[in-house]
Amino acid sequence: MRALLIKQRTMMINTLRGLMAAFGIVVADGPQHVGELVAVLTDPDAARIPAPLHDGLMAIVESLRGLEHRIAVSEKQIVSWGRSSQTCRHLITIPGYGPILSTATAAMVINPAAFTSGRHFSASLGLVPRQDGTGGKVRLGPISKRGNGYRRRLLVNGAMSVPSSKRAKQDPWVAKLLATSRAKSPLARSPTKWRGSAGR
Repeated sequence: MRALLIKQRTMMINTLRGLMAAFGIVVADGPQHVGELVAVLTDPDAARIPAPLHDGLMAIVESLRGLEHRIAVSEKQIVSWGRSSQTCRHLITIPGYGPILSTATAAMVINPAAFTSGRHFSASLGLVPRQDGTGGKVRLGPISKRGNGYRRRLLVNGAMSVPSSKRAKQDPWVAKLLATSRAKSPLARSPTKWRGSAGR
């Protein structure tokens, strides 16, 4: 439900941004900047938009406010359910896992024993390389992106937040993983070559 509400909010924000951009009113991307558009609409001294369209845009703003309230209520319910679930309390201890990701995983993975390994679980989310090839030669491509896209997006966003978190500096396992990934980086293997190519 939360994912659907966020999708609806994004659609409304894009509609509002597009209509106001036609009148030269543009703000930075992101839902956090919608307040600037609303400020222009509610300012009585800034009559930059015709009255008929202004009323329609205000209706969109009211719908956005309703969606924001419903999203906030939904998130409170998710957090409350997560606190009462032992599985969620275990999952939230994993680096990169928060209330939303832990509750989504606990709700969607009813029987973890169905996966014989972590790789099988990753494959169900499309987080393993896509295999292509002919004549007995297998080539590994980008991730397959099969399975539940919402849960995959949550996992990727959670993983991307780990390197910049305070926990990454305190957790030995995370620190070792980051050190290994840096060592395998092409830039780390041949810094001179990369500096030269960057100069060109």
